[in-house]
Amino acid sequence: MPEVALVPFLQGLSAVGFAVTAARLYSAGLARRYRALFLYSVFNVPVFGSGAFLRTDSPAFFYLYLIAEPMGWVLSAWLVIELYGLVLERHQGLFTVGRRAMYAILGAAILVSMLTLLPHITPEMPQASRMIGYYTAVARGLNCALAVFLLLMLVFLSLFAVSPNRNVLIHSVVYTGFFLSNTLGNILHTVFGLKYAVTLNAVLVASSCACTFAWCILLTRRGEAVRVVQPWFGPDQEERILGHLDALNATLLKSAKIR
Repeated sequence: MPEVALVPFLQGLSAVGFAVTAARLYSAGLARRYRALFLYSVFNVPVFGSGAFLRTDSPAFFYLYLIAEPMGWVLSAWLVIELYGLVLERHQGLFTVGRRAMYAILGAAILVSMLTLLPHITPEMPQASRMIGYYTAVARGLNCALAVFLLLMLVFLSLFAVSPNRNVLIHSVVYTGFFLSNTLGNILHTVFGLKYAVTLNAVLVASSCACTFAWCILLTRRGEAVRVVQPWFGPDQEERILGHLDALNATLLKSAKIR
């Protein structure tokens, strides 16, 4: 199958894309502003790079998975929180409430996922299979919760007169596509099993590769100064919506201070 040879090549290309993204963010002076994306890119260079050389059924790949997967969860959650904060950087009250809600939903989603999978994880199972089962439960809950937040964030951007700069908008769209393609790939793996695993891996890694190069090409220093004006809002409507958001934000900030 041509996909078998294509996947390692695309994983190596993705590692190059992440390396170039990290280098571009650093050289453009954007690494501090997009700190989670910068660290996420650096982290994925060896992860994707090793995938180009290691067999998925090798012990080295299994131990890499055990170490890298939890680190990937933390960085993914941090990246979503950072992105959410960039979108609402002028509305800290809304950001604080949303972040707390996100923590609660993440915990609930992981707990529900663990409870649904625990009956299928028995003491008779091999240690490796049990570890994969635990990891799968956490990843399923985390991915579902983060996917919901990313979609809600895009809906928020489209329905309200929030005008982020071009970099933030590009980052929001690209990371949502990157994350949802990975989440969808995991779901399809569960549904179709091993029958289409190689083809799904090829499509998934190709999507990740495209996103890495979208980041490194489209995120620029100039993009920080360019505000994106949403064409479906007129000046009066935009001012009215922003007034409502500012009032809600002020109320939430006062509430936080009282507590």
